[in-house]
Amino acid sequence: MFRSRPPRTLLPAAAGLLLLACEEPPALSDVTEDPGPGTVMTLSWTTAAPTHARVEYGIGALDHSLELPEAATRQSAHLVGLAPGLEAEYRVTVFDGDTSVGAAEGTFNTRAQPRTFPSFLIEGEAGEDAGWVVTSMFGGQGGALLLDTAGTISWWATQEGAASVTDAQLTPDGREIEYLRFNTVAEDPANLVDSIGEIVTRPVLGGDTRTTDIHPGHHAFVHQTDGTLLWPVYDFREVEGVWVRGDTVMKRTPDGTVTAFWSTWDTFTYDPGFDYDGSGWTHVNGLTWDETDGATYVSIRNLNCVVKLDEAGEVVWQLGGADSDFTFSGRRTFTHQHRLRPLENGHVIVFDNGANAAEGSRVVEFALDEAAGTATEVWSYEPGLFVYSLGDLWRLPSGNTLVSWGTLGRFELIDSAGVSFWSMSADIGEGFGFGEPLASLDGFGG
Repeated sequence: MFRSRPPRTLLPAAAGLLLLACEEPPALSDVTEDPGPGTVMTLSWTTAAPTHARVEYGIGALDHSLELPEAATRQSAHLVGLAPGLEAEYRVTVFDGDTSVGAAEGTFNTRAQPRTFPSFLIEGEAGEDAGWVVTSMFGGQGGALLLDTAGTISWWATQEGAASVTDAQLTPDGREIEYLRFNTVAEDPANLVDSIGEIVTRPVLGGDTRTTDIHPGHHAFVHQTDGTLLWPVYDFREVEGVWVRGDTVMKRTPDGTVTAFWSTWDTFTYDPGFDYDGSGWTHVNGLTWDETDGATYVSIRNLNCVVKLDEAGEVVWQLGGADSDFTFSGRRTFTHQHRLRPLENGHVIVFDNGANAAEGSRVVEFALDEAAGTATEVWSYEPGLFVYSLGDLWRLPSGNTLVSWGTLGRFELIDSAGVSFWSMSADIGEGFGFGEPLASLDGFGG
């Protein structure tokens, strides 16, 4: 099971609706249909008196059941998560108390996905970890996707223009998917003029798309529960007559106020030896926000470290790098990492990209003892792959770990013994950005 959300109302839109016989005045009337993004369908209807409803639906069988418990004369509901390009069927039954007072059934065709999206090779069984992932994708068509562990894309927002989509998330209320697109590669401030850095917001059920300019933002963003937004931007400063690219994490509160939250320039001293091949001095490449204590974790690729920030943007500790607050045990620390996620037991898991193909990439768990200043390696998975960019990971309630292998275009499930038991691989040349897993589609669309 992945992350779960509050219950929602959902039901498919219908074409060719058939009203069935009922005892009292027509139980269903004024039925309207409204297709949304991907395979999302919306159905609305009225009843002569307040009723509640049960919906059964599926492709090939009515194998899903939903309850609309609130009695009303006008109801709307939404179906999400169906496979694209197929015929779906449904039955709606309305009730007065425990008594069925009418029903309707019909079929409709789900929207076909763009041909430019990849196909997926599935190996193994996801078992209890079957679910969905909201993710970003790049390489071919690019965009934001809702993808299940069977390799079905049932919601998508296609990429437009020359930019990379590197992060996609469902908003806290479940109503929208947001994704970050950027194409900034710059060696000095003058190169930033024509670049793109924006967050695109798409309602799950359809509606107007919005964009938020975060230029020169890049790589990742986090939404806190209250709607506060954090994202990194390139921060150029002149050092001894040369432009140096560091990073600052920006903060926008729900009232629209934008301030600098934290800067690499305030914590680290510039060293030209870390400016690799035009990637900048620090190269912030990942953010994680922890709701339990309000902490933000910032991955700083070129300095091989992650810093933990408190709610005021002050550094709590640094893990890794030249001035780490922790001494590591195990065969190695981590290098060029992209994501750290804290665990409920106080441990952290890290997507360790590694410095090169010979070193290889891995996922690793450390037990942190802040008082003793130690980071003890307690678990890892090293399949012999090398991911030069991106990469994400999540510890699931089952105790298994879901891994996104970034530019390799591969998801994988790893058990507590470090054994892979399921994988999903995209076509060659496709890659996955950051995202989030969902245990179910309850709450998807609000």
